[in-house]
Amino acid sequence: MSKTLVQVPCQTTVDWSAPSDQDKALVKSELWQTLHDLGCECNGKSLAVDSAATTIQQRIKAIAITRRVDLGIKELATSRGIDVATADPAVITAASSADEINSLIALESIISQDTIDKMLTNEEMGDIQQEELAKSRLVRDPEWAKDLGQLVRRAEPHPFSFIDQSGLAVVTTVQIKLDTIQVEIDDRGEVCAWIYEIPTI
Repeated sequence: MSKTLVQVPCQTTVDWSAPSDQDKALVKSELWQTLHDLGCECNGKSLAVDSAATTIQQRIKAIAITRRVDLGIKELATSRGIDVATADPAVITAASSADEINSLIALESIISQDTIDKMLTNEEMGDIQQEELAKSRLVRDPEWAKDLGQLVRRAEPHPFSFIDQSGLAVVTTVQIKLDTIQVEIDDRGEVCAWIYEIPTI
């Protein structure tokens, strides 16, 4: 599997000696948006999509069927003189018999993909996919929440300890340079590694 290094532009005017929570949230959001703009994906997403595909499709189909049945019930109510724009939902539903509703459900259950696509927006389908992927253990860090949080926290000056050549414990202060961040991505576009400079300050 091939790997590619991609620079992640991050220019910020935050004073990292005393950043506010709002500053850190903003930088984290900007990094997230940049990764999406670069077409990067979370590690494990491809496997998770394949694994969760059936559940995602079933949820999308169920919502589409429900909406089609709802439209059918409203059409029946309208044909019986009910103003569906102002009527109580219970009144609209009561205008149809149980047999009519069951027939609608049976009819709409045989639904084409084209019809499903018309009943939900791309945003709604995307939200369902993200919800299911967030449940999947195949995705190491959904939407890079942990990684980005750690990068932003470590952009603040913080202590770092190590053992020097003489065997003594040394504590120094280091800080990630956010403008040096690169991501290593595989041929599926998934982020495999974060690369950055973290000099002593």
